[in-house]
Amino acid sequence: MSGCALGGLGLRAFSQNSPEPKASSLAAEEKAGCTENLKAIYQAVEAYRRDHKDLPNWLSDLVPQYLSDANLLVCPVCRRTGKTGAGRPHGGACAGSCSRRTGSA
Repeated sequence: MSGCALGGLGLRAFSQNSPEPKASSLAAEEKAGCTENLKAIYQAVEAYRRDHKDLPNWLSDLVPQYLSDANLLVCPVCRRTGKTGAGRPHGGACAGSCSRRTGSA
């Protein structure tokens, strides 16, 4: 017998009963959404920097001229769960909300 923790159970039987595919699909979708949001925020910050020769004091300074949708500043997981900030509900992946400063304090 191998050192497999599942013993005689096949992985196929385990994976068919596991809710993980749905959860991993949601996680992948949220990760992709987060990546797209971060790309849009980066482009907006760069456009602001080109115009002002400085970084914005607040990410909300990018709206609406450089970032048309303020919802891009909200992490997809935080949007789904309604949790933001200090609780770090999903491993600290949430960067915060539009009130987060981009420069040093």
